[in-house]
Amino acid sequence: MNNFIKLFAFVCMIFSVSMVNAQASKTATVAPDGLIVLDASTDLASEYVANISRFNFASFQEASTYFDKYISKTAGRGMSFFFDIPNQKMIIYIDAANQGLVPRKASGQVTAAELNFFLNEVHKGRI
Repeated sequence: MNNFIKLFAFVCMIFSVSMVNAQASKTATVAPDGLIVLDASTDLASEYVANISRFNFASFQEASTYFDKYISKTAGRGMSFFFDIPNQKMIIYIDAANQGLVPRKASGQVTAAELNFFLNEVHKGRI
């Protein structure tokens, strides 16, 4: 009986961890021209995952060079980019608590829609 309780507790722990991880990631989209768009249908998340297979990057360096305009404008400002080349995914980490997040906002939290506007301006070369 004691082993059953331990096994049940372990299974519950694994299930709860997987549920937390599943809820943490939101979807981002990368357009054919490289524009990054975050899912703005819900509150700002701390992690977004985008499929980058259409670009067929062979290395981390190739992906980071392609997305350098975003990386250089957000470095140290609450957004960071990681490339999972074997799975052709880009993971965008965001300081959802808005500590130093770009763009800045006088009051309240920055939304995903506001970040999408910022990313669009970076994409167009206006920032």
